[in-house]
Order: sequence, then structure tokens, then C-alpha cells
Amino acid sequence: MARQFLGHRRDLGGTVRTFRADGALEMDEIEGTHGTRRRIFFEDILLVSYHRERSPLFLAVTGGIALFLMGIGVISASGKRDDAIAGYVMMMFGAPFLIAFLLRLFLQVDVITVFGTHGRARMNFEYRKARARQVHQDICREVRSAQARLRPRIPAATAAPSPPSPVPPREATPE
Repeated sequence: MARQFLGHRRDLGGTVRTFRADGALEMDEIEGTHGTRRRIFFEDILLVSYHRERSPLFLAVTGGIALFLMGIGVISASGKRDDAIAGYVMMMFGAPFLIAFLLRLFLQVDVITVFGTHGRARMNFEYRKARARQVHQDICREVRSAQARLRPRIPAATAAPSPPSPVPPREATPE
């Protein structure tokens, strides 16, 4: 089976791309010019979580830049005619940051995290929410089928009964 791209996560340290391969999730970590490949086998996955987050650092940076540029633009636009044109230009430079801030604030980021016994994979989906739900369902389905193949098939009637719980020791009575 060829590797199938599932998702990615970008941060200041680099990019991590997650793929589905034969019996495992593969993560390619790219940091500058250095790359590393890790694997989490479906049999070793303990938990798959799906949640949404707003990324406070992203909101603070884009909101701060938008506020700074738009503030300069408003102050300049309220002055003389020559300054007003420069103010409108500054507001135009601040508009993309304001749009990015509002999109992240209202749409949030869908995050899928896969916890394995020896590692963790995380994928962020900024805009493709249906794709995030589909990837989550596919990973859960693969994990269930891989772990079901490993689970021994013991019928309930032939299973050994659990041992009785130990009886607490009797307290010694003073004589």
C-alpha cells in the first residue's frame, strides 16, 4: 500500500506530516534541512482524540499586528489629506491580519491527536472540518480492526471464573 497523506502540523520548529502506511501511521518531521521519520503502529495506539482550539499565541500575534497597523491608520486618516491617504494604506496592510484573527477566533482549528505507547502524532485542520472528521473516523476504524486481530477469541462460557476476592484478616481481640 502506498502512503496516504492524512494531515500536517506546522509550528515555529518545523513541519510534521502524517501519513497512513501499511499497519502504521508515519510522521515525517522536517526541521530546516533535517528530516526524521517516526512510526506508530495501529496495534500500539492507546487513544485517538479530536478537539478544537483557538491557538492563543496566533490570536495574540495577529490581533496585536492588526491593532497596531489599524491604529496607526486611523490616527493618520484623521489628520491632513496627505496623511489620510497614508492612513488608509496602513489600514489596508492591517486588514489581512484582522481577517486571519477573526477566522481563527470563530472557526477554530480542528486537532486530531493519536497517542501511542511510544509516541504521539498530531494533525491540525484549519479550514477543512469535514476532512478532519473523516481522518478521525478512518484512524479509529483502522485501530479497532488492528487491535481486534490481536485480541484472543475466548467464548464467555469457557472463560475461567475470576478468583474470589481475599478475605480481610480478622482483627485480634484483646484478651
